[in-house]
Amino acid sequence: MAELELQDVSLHYGPIRALNHVSISCARGAFTVVVGPSGCGKSSLLRVIAGLERPTNGSIQLEGSPIIDVPAWNRGVAMVFQSYALYPHLNVFDNLAFPLRRSRISRDALRERVGQMARRMGMEDALARKPATLSGGQKQRVALGRALIREPKILLLDEPLSNLDAQLRIEMRREIRRLHRETGTTILYVTHDQEEAMELADSLVVLRDGTVEQCAPPAVVYDVPGTEFVAQFFGTPPMNLWPLERLAKEATLFGGFDLQKLAQRLGPSINIGIRPEAFHLETDSPNHCAFTGRATSVKRRGRDQLVEIDSHGVRWHALLPPRSPVTEGETLLLRAPVESVHLFDQASGVRIEGVEFDQ
Repeated sequence: MAELELQDVSLHYGPIRALNHVSISCARGAFTVVVGPSGCGKSSLLRVIAGLERPTNGSIQLEGSPIIDVPAWNRGVAMVFQSYALYPHLNVFDNLAFPLRRSRISRDALRERVGQMARRMGMEDALARKPATLSGGQKQRVALGRALIREPKILLLDEPLSNLDAQLRIEMRREIRRLHRETGTTILYVTHDQEEAMELADSLVVLRDGTVEQCAPPAVVYDVPGTEFVAQFFGTPPMNLWPLERLAKEATLFGGFDLQKLAQRLGPSINIGIRPEAFHLETDSPNHCAFTGRATSVKRRGRDQLVEIDSHGVRWHALLPPRSPVTEGETLLLRAPVESVHLFDQASGVRIEGVEFDQ
């Protein structure tokens, strides 16, 4: 049974549609990441689950029970905010202890649980310090500890690492993953960072303009994107997209494959997509598509080379091995396996499945 399930949830602020008919489920103990650009509804989604906003319509169930009418403090949900939201006048001990004081447990039991959480978060030597004296990473550990000490049914994390520098973000990702393994808590994590999302998630929920674009494991989202938006949101640089109608007119593109027949079968309103890393310089196989073009830019990035290609006015990118013999201005013949080719409907942006290429 799903720990958390949302069915057809919408959140409207007058004409503004923050969430549009969102239906997702989070398995018990899973680490689910909600990802998308700024303003897509990620934080709004957490707020309706936490009880800070009431959805315009739809249902939310936690452990099989409806929670929309349950007060926020009684839902069994804990939330960590982007801004940490620690009490500045309380030291670390009292910040960690604050959620427990409502439960009226004994003083000895409270001290024991706070001590255990402080050790788990690596903050046992900072219990007497105020938040103003802590680093960003320490503040985030206290915020996480304060949420986890409640032993919530589900933990909501709203871009918790966005205020940290790059190296500390990497360290805190490892910490959050470790805590998840140790506690087994169901986590719903919000971020706009695609790399962070891919690294942390058991399952991804991709949002755009308040609407779910795709729900799937990270490998599926990357390798089999459900829409053009997903295809271009993940990947640096993003997936190359070309109109099929234009490619069908260029004899130098997709050598060996009859795109005119494909255009006749599917119609002109189709986009073809290939990820930059799918291209190879020297592969010569009947199940590969051939592309030619002039290298207008070659950027060596250590682990690879980012090559910008111009094919009769169509610009696209290839990621090649770092020692590939490529220079600016030369004409390249690049190949990509047919299985790396994706087709999308131009009008809806939705992926088209089950299409065979004619040779």
